[in-house]
Amino acid sequence: MGSYYSQVFVHLVWGTAGRRPLLTPDLWRLLNLRARGVSSDRRCVLLALGGTEDHVHGLVVLHPATSISSLVGSLKGETSGLFRRRGGPADFRWQEGYGVFSFSPLALPRLDAYVRNQVEHHRRGDTIHACEHSGL
Repeated sequence: MGSYYSQVFVHLVWGTAGRRPLLTPDLWRLLNLRARGVSSDRRCVLLALGGTEDHVHGLVVLHPATSISSLVGSLKGETSGLFRRRGGPADFRWQEGYGVFSFSPLALPRLDAYVRNQVEHHRRGDTIHACEHSGL
């Protein structure tokens, strides 16, 4: 069997359909558990997950055999179905599409803190915009 070495770090962002504020603490608990399982099933490592009531940020080490689109599709598909079955809104949906940004492992500590403290960043209005992302 051949070997490989890969360090592909990505910051994923996606939201609820219509940016509706649907992500309650109970849904966040489900999201955390299922997102870790989905990532592991895809041979990826979910380093951090955070967000607010209407969107999610995730930091992931991507496995070279896993495409970003298949990972995000699985994350969104499996969690939306889980939410509908486990007490979330019957019409729960994620928005179409997502954001993805690659980053250096050197940026991990700062990005980890950013992702885990989304509520505070939004309260203060100091969120990172796409054009600023590479400057971390």
